[in-house]
Amino acid sequence: MITRRDENGRMECIRQHDHAWISGALAEAWQFDGALDDEVRFAVAYHDIAWIGLDHAARLAEDGSPHSFLDHPLEQKYAACRAGIDLIETGSPYAGYLCSAHHQRLAGYLDDERSLAYVAHEAARQERLAPQLSPDQRRRAAGDTALLRLLDALSLFACCNTPGQVTWSFHRDGFAYGDTTFEARWLDAVRIRLTPNPLAGAVACRYPAFSWDASGRLDDLVEHEVVFVG
Repeated sequence: MITRRDENGRMECIRQHDHAWISGALAEAWQFDGALDDEVRFAVAYHDIAWIGLDHAARLAEDGSPHSFLDHPLEQKYAACRAGIDLIETGSPYAGYLCSAHHQRLAGYLDDERSLAYVAHEAARQERLAPQLSPDQRRRAAGDTALLRLLDALSLFACCNTPGQVTWSFHRDGFAYGDTTFEARWLDAVRIRLTPNPLAGAVACRYPAFSWDASGRLDDLVEHEVVFVG
């Protein structure tokens, strides 16, 4: 679950898989270093499929506020991530490899017992999947994982910030990708300009946000729009 404040200071919840679809839309229009192949676009669009079940309702902290993806209880999160990547790799071993490496890197920032076990589990998965990849995929894997990380972060910029404002603490100095750093700048409450422009054309997405009731059920749907432009 992504949590943020809207323009009126009201807390909103955005489901992770809805955010991932924005990443997928960016992948469809990506042209910075060439168009992406089907398996990379699949990985980008579905990298957070594990959260569909977790985000059916907001899990509430002791103070009654919803947990975000940053502080969601780890045991549930890692169990879901393993199952989600299991599902992705049935459709594409390469997409499974990329999503595994992506989520393993995020868990690697933590040093608790559960995170270390998850990192080891995904390392074993990647070792198992590696022989199924083509020589070209093995050559491209690190770069494609970095691109997945970039497109994930650009979508999070749209979904974690209050629309039109920079309220999220991450990536304030831009988004590094190889030797390039992309800048994302709000033009208004809907449009985000990317510099340099990596897209074949403007990317317009609609996504839902919710409030929640005392039991954590999502309600009061609000639909937002974001448009990435060059």
